[in-house]
Amino acid sequence: MKGGMTKEEALTLARNDMFVLNESYRQRLGVLRYDRDVVLTAIKSHNGIPLHFAPEQFRDDKEMVLAALKTGGPPVLEIASPRLKKDKEVVLEAVKHIGSELRHADAELRADNEVIAAAVAQNPRARQFAVTMI
Repeated sequence: MKGGMTKEEALTLARNDMFVLNESYRQRLGVLRYDRDVVLTAIKSHNGIPLHFAPEQFRDDKEMVLAALKTGGPPVLEIASPRLKKDKEVVLEAVKHIGSELRHADAELRADNEVIAAAVAQNPRARQFAVTMI
């Protein structure tokens, strides 16, 4: 029981406190701060907000980023890894909820007609972030 907490206690905390992955809990959670189940529970329980406080490795984890996006919470693509900003599935999910997330997508996807259409359908002003290929 590193960090003074069992995994079950960490999962309960993750369900009840959106800031569970914040630096202030680092010592209390110990290695459980890096536990996939704890992080995923926190993300799903609090509209994706905990991903902003999660260890960096989870911002390159497609499952975690998609889970955060599917909650309909705050923008996530900005903090996603460069690799995931090139992933069409991730970018489409992001722009379907917040069209202006298009600005954080890889340039190739900002030129993709399907991605642009999804972003503009959600927010017509997202067109300004599209890239025109010549």
